[in-house]
Amino acid sequence: KSMGSFEFRIKQVPNPVPYFSGKKGTAFLSKTELINGTGIIPVLENFDFELKFQIVSYDLAMTLNGLEITAQTTGPALSDKQKSLLQKAKVGSKVYFENVKARGPDGTIRDIGSVILKVQ
Repeated sequence: KSMGSFEFRIKQVPNPVPYFSGKKGTAFLSKTELINGTGIIPVLENFDFELKFQIVSYDLAMTLNGLEITAQTTGPALSDKQKSLLQKAKVGSKVYFENVKARGPDGTIRDIGSVILKVQ
């Protein structure tokens, strides 16, 4: 027996926002916060459902002694090379977490942006 019909609207799950040490987008942070950071965390902002995204990979780029250095990692945690680079960051320098890729609950991999941090 038919109970009538209803039109469903479906929205795509938005991309999560990458965070490092509680910072997103372009932000300032202390050297201590930078060194104590453990990796990139994907956060779904302003979304009604709890879905989990997993960080697949990202690059850390910064300038040391006039040379731009990039270190890549897979997964959410910083690699040993990335940790070593962060230890060398000086006040006033910028640290870029770029090419952040996350896997959604549907299995697709999305480029979710970057985080740019200036050390205070």
